[in-house]
Amino acid sequence: MSPEQAMGEDLDARTDLFSFGAVLYEMATGALPYSGATSAAIFDAILHKAPAPPSRLNPELPAELERIIGKALEKDRKLRYQHASEMRADLQRLKRDTDSGRVAVGQPRQEAAAAAGVLPKESSEPNAPGSSSAVEAVKQHKMGLAAVLLIVVVLVAAASYGIYSFFNSRHALPFENFTMTQVTDNGKTIAAAISPDAKYLLSVMQDKGKESLWLRHVQTNSDTQVIAPADAFYANLAFSPDGNYIYFLSAIDKLGEGFNLLRAPVLGGTPQVIVHDVDTRITFAPDGQRFAFVRGMNPDIEKFEVRTANADGTNELKLSDASIASLSSAVAWSPDGKQIASAMQSVGDAVSVIEIQDAVSGKVKKVSRFDNLLVTDLAWLPDARGLIATYQQNATPYASSQLAFVSEPAGQLRPITRDTNNYQSVTLSADGKTLATVQQRATQTFYLLPAAGFAENTPNPAPAPAQVKESIFFDWSANGTIYFDDMDSLVRMSADGEDKTKLVSDPTAQIIHPTICQDGRYLVFVWAGHSASNKTSIWRVNGDGSNPKRLTEGMQDLAPECSPDGKWVLYDDVHDLQVKRVSIDGGKAEIVPGTALPAGFFHDGLTISRDGKLLAFLTTLDQNAMPHKIALVSLDAGRQSPTRSLEPDPRVAEAPQFTPGGDAVVYPIRENGVDNLWLQPLDGSRGRQITNFKADTISTFRFSPDGKNIGLIRTHTESDVVLLHDTGTTSR
Repeated sequence: MSPEQAMGEDLDARTDLFSFGAVLYEMATGALPYSGATSAAIFDAILHKAPAPPSRLNPELPAELERIIGKALEKDRKLRYQHASEMRADLQRLKRDTDSGRVAVGQPRQEAAAAAGVLPKESSEPNAPGSSSAVEAVKQHKMGLAAVLLIVVVLVAAASYGIYSFFNSRHALPFENFTMTQVTDNGKTIAAAISPDAKYLLSVMQDKGKESLWLRHVQTNSDTQVIAPADAFYANLAFSPDGNYIYFLSAIDKLGEGFNLLRAPVLGGTPQVIVHDVDTRITFAPDGQRFAFVRGMNPDIEKFEVRTANADGTNELKLSDASIASLSSAVAWSPDGKQIASAMQSVGDAVSVIEIQDAVSGKVKKVSRFDNLLVTDLAWLPDARGLIATYQQNATPYASSQLAFVSEPAGQLRPITRDTNNYQSVTLSADGKTLATVQQRATQTFYLLPAAGFAENTPNPAPAPAQVKESIFFDWSANGTIYFDDMDSLVRMSADGEDKTKLVSDPTAQIIHPTICQDGRYLVFVWAGHSASNKTSIWRVNGDGSNPKRLTEGMQDLAPECSPDGKWVLYDDVHDLQVKRVSIDGGKAEIVPGTALPAGFFHDGLTISRDGKLLAFLTTLDQNAMPHKIALVSLDAGRQSPTRSLEPDPRVAEAPQFTPGGDAVVYPIRENGVDNLWLQPLDGSRGRQITNFKADTISTFRFSPDGKNIGLIRTHTESDVVLLHDTGTTSR
């Protein structure tokens, strides 16, 4: 490795001539030019130390060869050979002179060796290095030296035509170089899988709230409908390794909280349920005889299980289980059939890990740790070089999902895609050269509505003047100023869209969920990937963006809400599955009394009534089923805070917000892929729908400080299938 390569600088052909010089040094001396007990020591030698003179190790070397090697190993590349042709000419000249006997290999070399303490200056012994017999032996050795020089000349001659390409050409990492083809263009394809031979594509189309299943012949773009549009929810598609069957999950309810696995012949036939309660995409053993999947919270609500079954769903067996706190989101069977990789979330103090376990015993053999990445899906490459994964940077559910290659066994993650789109799921062809995924493109728009909602026949409202392109969350101060997040910054803007000011910015991180505290004195937000911690934590700044202060120390702290008295910041500790609070001045966080529900799990999103007496969040309470409940926690009852629950509309999609009067909550409901707001009184009465949108989902909403308006951000998403084609070898 040349000094410039060791320093991470730009490389050119002179780098390879240095490496060639190192090889030539070893050919001439039998030793490495740079050595050390550790990599650090070797780097130090490359950068700062000169190698021992070759003649000290091999006194028979011609002085000219030592000069050539020395010039090739110059640390300053400006003093090194500039072109392979220069080095070739010097070596050809040396070979000519050696063949003709012009090179002196006697006294100068002997004197140099004697000065170095290797040889005495004179010797009377007939075969001593300084004797005439020794010189004669050296002359006899010229034939061997000439042969070596001939090889070197040939190598350098070849190098003059391509040494840079030869030494720098390497086999590219999977999908390091690729072309991308968009297969569908309807904007409504939400899931897909590629067949093993890459000829067919199975996909789900969502249109007007109904979903249908389609099979496309990729080469001819011809489509066959597998399942007609229905009020259903399909996910996690797959082909059998022989390509004869398709597999997919079908939701057992309208909320998509539980799924069954169905199978059908690829050329037609009625899909049949073969396994109940499956929570991930299935992954096949290479022989296609069995597949693996994950089942969570059944029969034990506090655990998930990795299970295997025959290709027809029979002979289901448990491979391993673990706490639901470290849920597996995906599994992938290795190409040799001996291992199963699992993408695990919230393991210890890591955001996610990839565990590799024995496919028979379930014993974990390896863990790849990601402190600030959320790995969500996996597919093992057929050559066993590693896995293709989907992941989210900064461990927030609002970051874009990208594709990456994770090497095996090193476990290093290298991004494949780096853009603002979302890539959902990953399936590979049998040769590993084609990757199918769904590319999602989302746009957000901010609206202002009267708090009472609008009549059923009223057209959709026009967007508000204030807009921030990438905003997912917002809040507003008492004077009507609106604070938006913009993915990597916080922006303050007047309601008319003027006076736009960037308060906090970090292009290497994600900044989301601004919340106003103490009537604008403080602005609290989530800072994911800040250089101080590289975690997802709650931070505080002054209303003008000054004096940033970190308030929490957790791995994944989200959804901050300020108490009306300005003393506390409540938030979701997603990693520990707890509702916590921390002082507005910082300090040790604690679990909010009354929120540690037995055998329950809360969803992200909190709301505090304006009088500070009640906390509400969306949760699940029933151990034997998964209906949503709205938990209501009294915040003014000390450590014995009583908790009660509210039965929401079954279509509830996101966390609630208290109305300004505190006598009701409002939350989004989702039906046919469209979100609308539902108002529900705390007395348990059914409530009513207060908006009438015909498309899109709701990212967030908040009541204005005067209670007269609702601000909300609606998200419009278009999704299509794209195929990535690995183009193979590259040059560094």
